[in-house]
Amino acid sequence: MELLIVVAVLATLLALAAPSMYSLLQTARMRSEAAKLLDAVQLARSEAASRQQPVSLCPAGEDAGPVLTCAGSYTGGWLVIDGLPPADGRVQADSLLRRYPPVATGYRIATSQGRDAVAPFSYYPDGATRRNLTLSVCSLAEPEAPGWSLVVNRAGRARVARDWGRCHAS
Repeated sequence: MELLIVVAVLATLLALAAPSMYSLLQTARMRSEAAKLLDAVQLARSEAASRQQPVSLCPAGEDAGPVLTCAGSYTGGWLVIDGLPPADGRVQADSLLRRYPPVATGYRIATSQGRDAVAPFSYYPDGATRRNLTLSVCSLAEPEAPGWSLVVNRAGRARVARDWGRCHAS
């Protein structure tokens, strides 16, 4: 009889803890994806300074063959490339510094307005980006939930912030 009561109490506690555990897991995944974006930005900034030429981030797309392109959305992964983004979008193999994989299933990367993030951006030799940028990691299951964002200012300083941008398009 006591065992049955203990099992019932444990089942009740688990039922109460499961939603908060899910929320905690989701928050950790979004933070992890934002940290990958921060890693890419820090790589681009340091490479631009050391190479004394622009280094860019762009969404990774695939052509018909193995040719990499700057196309699509950051949700599908992103590239750090030497130089400015190519006008035709085709990335030469020797200019690729690093390729990052797509974000985890169930998440996306959006602009601060909630739209899919698709625009490339560059770091210059002085470490600046010359534009402000926010890329938010959002949950597809709960678009209203606070996400984690990569925030970059014009001077090139990058940081990760919670609930900075919007995940749903208005």
